[in-house]
Amino acid sequence: MSFLIDWISQIVIFIFLATLISLLIPKSTHEKIIKVVFGMIIFLLFLHPLAALFQVEPESVIAEFDLPDLSITSEEMETEISNKKSEIQASSDAYILEQLEQSIKTSIEEELVQQYGVTIHDVFVELDDDSEGSEEFDEMIDQVTFHLTENDEVQEVEAVQIPLEQSEDGEGLDQMKRTISSFLGLPVDSINIEWEGE
Repeated sequence: MSFLIDWISQIVIFIFLATLISLLIPKSTHEKIIKVVFGMIIFLLFLHPLAALFQVEPESVIAEFDLPDLSITSEEMETEISNKKSEIQASSDAYILEQLEQSIKTSIEEELVQQYGVTIHDVFVELDDDSEGSEEFDEMIDQVTFHLTENDEVQEVEAVQIPLEQSEDGEGLDQMKRTISSFLGLPVDSINIEWEGE
């Protein structure tokens, strides 16, 4: 209640003083400016309770919140860094593997089209887990799987023949594996061929 009495008394005293000052000042061009200044001060005095009501100390607001402890130990930091390194290494390895598969596909695709009339649909390379430190290309690769499709060139319809190349036991398939093996410098048993649509 004392806050309200102080506030009203401040307003009354200032209005009384403003009236006295305006009566003492002679009529001039500055009279309008002085009345505007007094009006602004009275306006601010009317707003004083609102300013006091919303005046909050930041320390008291922060003390009310129960913030979690944001400190991090060096062990947690090292664990986080090693996890991030692993993620970056995994994405880097995946990119390199994808580039390797694309390189194999582009290097041998033309040879397979010309000799056997087949197109490479996909190439999947499996790396040997034991040869991580190896820098030799052929030592890192465990298996290479080729997904092949026959070339579908539109020609005159003739008698339908099932190609021998698609037979898993066929000599054509073995010859194709040997061609790929010699082209890539890999052992024949590390090359798999799968036909699309089977």
